[in-house]
Amino acid sequence: MFEAGLAVRGARPYSARAMSPPQPETRPLVTQVGVFARWPRVGAVKTRLSPALPAAMACALHEAMVRDALATALASRIGAVTLWWADAPAVSDWAVPDGITVAEQSGADLGARMFTALSRMRSEAEAALIVGSDCADLSIAQLQSAAAALRDHDLVLGPAQDGGYWLIGIREPQPRLFEGIAWGGAEVFEATRARAARQHLAVATLETLSDLDTPADLARLIGTALIEPGRIGAATRAALASFALLPS
Repeated sequence: MFEAGLAVRGARPYSARAMSPPQPETRPLVTQVGVFARWPRVGAVKTRLSPALPAAMACALHEAMVRDALATALASRIGAVTLWWADAPAVSDWAVPDGITVAEQSGADLGARMFTALSRMRSEAEAALIVGSDCADLSIAQLQSAAAALRDHDLVLGPAQDGGYWLIGIREPQPRLFEGIAWGGAEVFEATRARAARQHLAVATLETLSDLDTPADLARLIGTALIEPGRIGAATRAALASFALLPS
């Protein structure tokens, strides 16, 4: 038996630092980002902007917003980025930015399509999230905040003004979050959050953003672009300027 205070040959001196418990990781999870978008076909996208914008201009604006969403996702540097088209032709010459993977949405409804995409992306990363292309003020910081939130939460949601959500992110696939939802309705966000609560999932909520769907949304977008141009993506600003809705 060693007596108190007796030195032991070869023993290391006591170090409080050496005995401290390991600190938890604080880095964001490697998170794959999916951008969901409809194929830019005149007369098939942004139809509710009529009569404020003719169909060709509405389509050009939609395409610009898709490009800005992709640029923001790439610049966030939280993980690989996939563009998930709906209704894309089998062959196209649409110029996909470098670093973007392209895939086709599949599933009976929006919920099935999102779950399929999230599951596929999650299989190649620590977490996965999907954003739409309808929020012109989507930012790098918002995507980085979503990825950071997934370290301590099972689910992250970005609510939209119309009652839906502009972002959903998961650490593990959760099929029940996407079943039996009235997609396109005003209760999508609340229904999803309530379902997550029933499954005892930890949910993080981001700031509320506005989609671009109606002439009133377009007027709000133009106002934001005039007052805070840095909040709106470059391609979207250029499209508005080409319509003479912003100074060139």
